Amino acid sequence: MAPHLIRIFMAKASEIKVGNILRYNGELVSVTEVLHRTPGKGGAFYLDKFRNIKTGKIVEARLATDEQVEICRVETNDFKYLYQEGDFEIKLRYILINKFILSDVLNNSLP
Repeated sequence: MAPHLIRIFMAKASEIKVGNILRYNGELVSVTEVLHRTPGKGGAFYLDKFRNIKTGKIVEARLATDEQVEICRVETNDFKYLYQEGDFEIKLRYILINKFILSDVLNNSLP
């Protein structure tokens, strides 16, 4: 599957949910774990685990509750490699084609 970046918007660290895709340190990461911590001293914070989409490496981050992060909306598509044309790769994008079966009753009622 090839990811395609659709839209980015800013949100607070408190709005991060498991499954979100973020841009963290310039890389796209998927959120795998979100923990809220309230220590006895100091302010509350979030301890998050991210998986880098390209490398698969796990990254841990400590974020303040009001810290701004980039949440990305990403669309994935299936492609099949066809051939090389100069510096470009030509690929086929799979599109779901629905098959409809009509009953004889419906077909006979048409003029």
